[in-house]
Amino acid sequence: MTLLRSFDLDHHIASPIGALSYGQTRLIAVTSCLLRRPRLVLLDEPLAGLDRNHIDRIVNAITTWCVESGAAVLIVEHNIRALADACDQLLLLDRGRVIAFGEPTQVLSEPRAREVFFA
Repeated sequence: MTLLRSFDLDHHIASPIGALSYGQTRLIAVTSCLLRRPRLVLLDEPLAGLDRNHIDRIVNAITTWCVESGAAVLIVEHNIRALADACDQLLLLDRGRVIAFGEPTQVLSEPRAREVFFA
């Protein structure tokens, strides 16, 4: 229930999945991964297709969960700006090649990163 509350899903516990919005089903997908209390979570595009509200909720809940559990999360995501504030490290790839790695502020200021992702 604590995890459901952190994702603001506790009031939907009796709702059929088909009755929930796309954003809520994405939150449930992430929550179901975390319920198993893994030491490492790999998430592929967890923010894809979400509005700003759901993006913020997922990022905040994952960040809080990481701090509380001590686990690590590896996220493959195109929405770099949404993750930059939450991550300790960013690794940016362009066509499979590393173009920048390090602290988010350092990575986002790299000329090649700006050219590829923010042009």
